[in-house]
Formats: sequence, C-alpha cells, structure tokens
Amino acid sequence: MANLYLTGSYSASSTGSLGYTVFFAGNDQNASFVGGAKRLVQVFSGSYNNKIALSSDPVWSGYTFLGWDTDASAAMLRYKPGDLFAENADVTLYAVWIQGDVTASGICGDNLFWYVDDAGTLTVSGTGAMYDYTVSSSGQPSAPWADLNVNAIVVGEGVTQIGQFAFWNIRGLTTPPTLPTTLKRIQDCAFTNCWDLSGILVLPEGLESIGMSAFASCEKLTTVYVGANVQSIEQNAFF
Repeated sequence: MANLYLTGSYSASSTGSLGYTVFFAGNDQNASFVGGAKRLVQVFSGSYNNKIALSSDPVWSGYTFLGWDTDASAAMLRYKPGDLFAENADVTLYAVWIQGDVTASGICGDNLFWYVDDAGTLTVSGTGAMYDYTVSSSGQPSAPWADLNVNAIVVGEGVTQIGQFAFWNIRGLTTPPTLPTTLKRIQDCAFTNCWDLSGILVLPEGLESIGMSAFASCEKLTTVYVGANVQSIEQNAFF
C-alpha cells in the first residue's frame, strides 16, 4: 500500500518496487491546469510515503475547484489538497467544481461534502448521513462552518440525516432551510439557538424522526408543518 499526499507540486521522490500511475483529470473540456495540460500524469515506484505536491490547481473560469473524486461523475468531494490518499493500483482523480466563488468547503459525511459561497449560502451535497457534531463547555460548536458567515442553508437531495448540533447557533440564518425529500432524521439540537430563523418551516413528508431540542429557541418561527410519516418527536424539539 502506497501513501500519497495531495499537497502541492507535480514532483515526487520515492523508492521501492511497487509501481502505478495516478492521473489527474480536469473533468471538463473547459478546465485546464496551469500550463494548459488537460491531464497530468505522475508515475510512482514506491510503497510508502510518496508525496504529490500540487504546484497548481486546475482552473476553470467562473468555477471554484474544491478537490478530487475517484468517480468520473465528480459528484463527491473525496480528497482535498493535503489529505492522505492511499492507493496501490492505477487510479484517476477527477476535479470537483462548483460554479461561482466558494469561501470554504470540506467533508461532512462519509459521502457528503459542504461548501459556503460568497453570498453566505451553506450547501450540503452528496448521499447519506451527516456527521454528528458537539458543542464544548464554553459553547463552541465543532461543525466546520461554525465560524463562517452563513445566512442560508441548502441540504441537497440524497442527504438522509442532519447531524447533531450541525447548525447550532447560526445567528445569521433568517429563512427556513431548504430540506430534501430524502431526509429521514434530524438529530438532537440540529438547529438549536438559530434565534433569527423565522417564517414557515415545512418539513419533508418522508421525515421520520425529530431529535431533542432540534429547533429549540427558534422563537421567530411562526408555523411548522410536520408530515404524516414522522414516528417520533423528542422532548423540546420546538421549545
């Protein structure tokens, strides 16, 4: 097993007997790497601690490069520059793009990633459950977007669970989040202390459970519509 690090130039030094090729694909005819190459090839001949230091990210006018996916659809952010990448066979990594400007991004589930655009919209994309997060004794949430300027939330189709403390205390959130039809669970304290969240909240018909204090202290919400498939609403969910 060889360890590759997506960190930063197209050079690597390695020793050993294993050899394989890593391809970097821009993943769109309009995308290129600095220097004009559409695909970069780096051959490794080592078994441990090989490093790829990407000296330039792919570029595409009007889009932001987030990282790499192992699937040609580039629908999931699997690796960001700096992440440990382990492989022992030929592989192609495909560039993941988001239209417009992105201020921050990362991974928030085994098959989910997130990004915040320059307008302050936090988008969660992919499939499956979000990670659960925590809040420290001093009140600091561990969610990676906790200190960013977020004023809108879009949870994309395919997401099945919003994690514990995921959007806790996002003070800039004024309008109800956009939630997917695939959502099954909202974990404890997911939206607690979103004081300025106001208006009418419509929860998806397929939602099955709402955790304890999920929307606690969202005092400006005027109406909440809960679908017929909800099987459990925990204590203080809307208190």
